[in-house]
Amino acid sequence: MVSHIYSLTIPSSDPAYIYLRQSFRMNHDLSLYTVSFPYEFENMGTIRYGNFPSKDAFARLIPQVTVSDRIPDSRYQMWASGRWENLSIMVEPVVVHDAYGKKVLGVDYMRGGVSGRLVNAFLRYQLKNAVIQLGRSPIWWGQSWESSIIQSGYYPPYDHVDFRFSLGNFQLELLAGQLGSEENDDGYRVKRHITGHRITWLPAHKKWIIGFGEQIIYTGVNRGIEWFYLNPVVPYFFTALEDDEEVYPTDNDNSIIFAYGRYVFKPNLSCFLEFILDEFQVDPNNSPHALGFKMGVEGGLTIKDREFSYELELSRIDTWTYIHHGDFSSWQNRGHSIGYEFGPDCWSLMVLADYWISPNILLSFKTTHLEKGDNTLDSEYDFSATRVDPFPTPPITTHQFTTAFISWHAKYGIIEAGWSNEPFPSEIANKSPLLRRGVYFKAQLIWGFGFDLE
Repeated sequence: MVSHIYSLTIPSSDPAYIYLRQSFRMNHDLSLYTVSFPYEFENMGTIRYGNFPSKDAFARLIPQVTVSDRIPDSRYQMWASGRWENLSIMVEPVVVHDAYGKKVLGVDYMRGGVSGRLVNAFLRYQLKNAVIQLGRSPIWWGQSWESSIIQSGYYPPYDHVDFRFSLGNFQLELLAGQLGSEENDDGYRVKRHITGHRITWLPAHKKWIIGFGEQIIYTGVNRGIEWFYLNPVVPYFFTALEDDEEVYPTDNDNSIIFAYGRYVFKPNLSCFLEFILDEFQVDPNNSPHALGFKMGVEGGLTIKDREFSYELELSRIDTWTYIHHGDFSSWQNRGHSIGYEFGPDCWSLMVLADYWISPNILLSFKTTHLEKGDNTLDSEYDFSATRVDPFPTPPITTHQFTTAFISWHAKYGIIEAGWSNEPFPSEIANKSPLLRRGVYFKAQLIWGFGFDLE
C-alpha cells in the first residue's frame, strides 16, 4: 500500500501549531488561508515534533496538566488520523476535570469527576479542485490567529458539512451545521442551525488576500434545515424577500455580513483587517448599529540568530453585535462566543511576543487591555437603546490580562513555567466568576506512533 502520511490531518490542539504560527509570522504564506482547517501535515512546513513514520495512519498522545493555586487543569487527549487515496479521517477525544468541562468543552455532563467530548471527528474527501468535509471540527474564518471576530475556531466545535471549490485564484466555500440545542421556558428543545458562504481571492503573487461572505444562525422548536440558506450564490437578504419574514419576537434568523483581508509588506511583515456587520440601521430609529472590526500587525525578525515574532491587535465589538432577540439566535455555541472570544460590547488591545533564546527554550509574553461593557452573550436585546448611548455600556469593567512564561521543548514534551491572570474567555463573554491561576507550572507529553492498515 502506498503511504499518505504527509497528508495526515493534525488537530489545532497539537503543539505543532505553536511553531506553525511563529513560522507564519516569519514568512507569511497566505495559501494557508485557502486550505481546509485543521491543516494537514503537508501544509505545516518544517515543524518540531514532526517525525511521523511512513505509515498509513498515525496516533499521538498529547495529555497536559497545569498546576497553580486552583484545581489542577488536567486534560487527557489524543488524536488519530489516517488517509486512503482521497479520503482522510480524524478523531480527537478530550477528557478534562469536571470543574473545567463547561469552560473548556462546553459540556455540563460529568461522570466520575471528569467531563469528555469528541472535539474532532470528521471525514474529508479531496478532489482536484474541491474538498468536502463532514463531521465535527473547529471552523476558523478570518485572519486573526488569536481570535477572529467572524469564527474564531476556539469555541466548542459543532457538527457540519463544509464544501470548498477552487477556480483559479478564487475559492468558494459553503458551510452548513448544527449548533448545540437549547431548552426554552416551555421545556421544548430549540434546534439551532448555522450556515455560511464566503468567497476568497488570493492572487498568484500572494501579496494580499481578500474575502467576504455571510453567515446566519436560525433556530426554532423542531425547525429543520432551510434549503434556501444552502444556496451558495443567493445572498441571505434576498431569501428574506422571497419568504414570509418573521418579526420580533418570533424572528429567529440572525445573519452577519463579513469581510477580511491581509497585505504582506515583506515576507516577515503584514497587516490585516476583519469586519463584521451584524446589523446596520438604514431607517431613522432608536436602534443602534451592530458592527465589529479587528485590525492587526504581525511579523518576525532574527535577533542574534534566534527568531523573534510578534503580533498587535486592536478589536472593537459594538454594544449589540452578536446579540439577537430571536429564540437562542445569539452568536454563541455551548456558552462560548463563536466570534470574538470576549463577546459583545467591548474593545481591546492585545500585544504578544515570542523569542527563542535557544533552540529548545522559548520565552513568551502576551498582554491584553480590555474594556468590557455590561452586555453579554446572554443579554436580552433592548430596543430602548439609542445610538447615543455610551460605548461600552456602563457599568464598564476594565481588565488587564498578562501571561508570561518560559518553556523547554524536549524530545517527548514541553515543560512550561510562568505567571498568568488570564481567565477563560467564556467567563468574560458571559460575565461569570473568573478563575485566575497566578504562578503556574504546566507539563505536556508528546508521543506518537504509526501503523499500517494492512
